[in-house]
Amino acid sequence: MLRLSRVLTFVIQIIVYVGGISVYRLYFHPLAKYPGPFFARVSPVRFADHQGTSRQKLTLNPQIPCTLALLKGRIPFWIKAQHGKYGPIVRVSPNELCFDDAAAWKVREPLKRQ
Repeated sequence: MLRLSRVLTFVIQIIVYVGGISVYRLYFHPLAKYPGPFFARVSPVRFADHQGTSRQKLTLNPQIPCTLALLKGRIPFWIKAQHGKYGPIVRVSPNELCFDDAAAWKVREPLKRQ
């Protein structure tokens, strides 16, 4: 019984931690005001763009497969599709913005260092 209690406590701690990080990244992060896909704003995990299709499937790729997809030439198409959906400034990861053109640099407000 004691072992089950420890496992349950551990699982609850993980859920609270992930939930807290997600709420921070969605609402209180300095880049929270910029649009982007949900998983790109919450975690460094991106939707997979399978075999160049315009339809995104619900499978997720961690960073290493995304880097491999970048080397294969798929990530630029994904980012271009996100610019078409969200506008000239897109949040592609919790700490990263992507700009579509030079005019978008002038639109953004300078970020203050904390």
